Amino acid sequence: MTHPPLPDGEIPLPGQHNLQNIAAAATIARLLHVSGADIREAIRSFRPLPHRLQDIGTYRKIRFVDDAISTTPESTIAALRALPNVQTIFLGGEDRGYSFGKLENEIRKRRVKNVVLFPTSGERIFRTTRGLKVLQTRNMKSAVRFAYRHTPPGAICLLSTASPSYSVWRDFIEKGKAFQQSVRLFGKRRP
Repeated sequence: MTHPPLPDGEIPLPGQHNLQNIAAAATIARLLHVSGADIREAIRSFRPLPHRLQDIGTYRKIRFVDDAISTTPESTIAALRALPNVQTIFLGGEDRGYSFGKLENEIRKRRVKNVVLFPTSGERIFRTTRGLKVLQTRNMKSAVRFAYRHTPPGAICLLSTASPSYSVWRDFIEKGKAFQQSVRLFGKRRP
C-alpha cells in the first residue's frame, strides 16, 4: 500500500486510520486506471459522514468534536489518536460486554482529565477513576455543562462513547444531535 497522493494537511479526515483507508482506496483506484488528478480531487472534495470526528466548532475557546458514530472501544481509541489534546471525553451507553482495558490505558496515556460516563457501560469502563474528574449522567445538557466548566481553553471535548447509544438515545444520530445542540446552546451563554 502506498501513501495518500496528497499532503496530510489537504486530507479532510484526521487520524492515521483514515490515512490508511485513503491510501488503500487510492491504490485500488490506480489499479482501475483512475488518473492521479481525479484521485486527488476525489480526496480533496470528500465530505466525511456526520457524527464521524465531526468538528462542531470552537466555543468559548474549547473545540468540540462529535464522534457519536464510534460505538466500540477500538473506534474511540482511533478517535483519541486522531485528535491532539483531548481533555474531556464522553463515554458509555448500552453495555454489550466490551472489554475497556485498552481504552482506559489510552485515555490515561493521553492524560485526558475529564470524563462523562453514560449508563450502563459507563459504570465499568474504568477500573478506578482516581485522578479523573467524573460526571455520571444520562443527560446530555448536564454533560455539556460539565465540559464547559472543566475543559481548559485550547483543548478538545470529544463525544466518542465506545458503546452503542441505546441505553439513553434512540441511536447515534439522536445522541450526536443532542450533543451539537447543547454545545451551541451553552456556547452562547454561561452554563
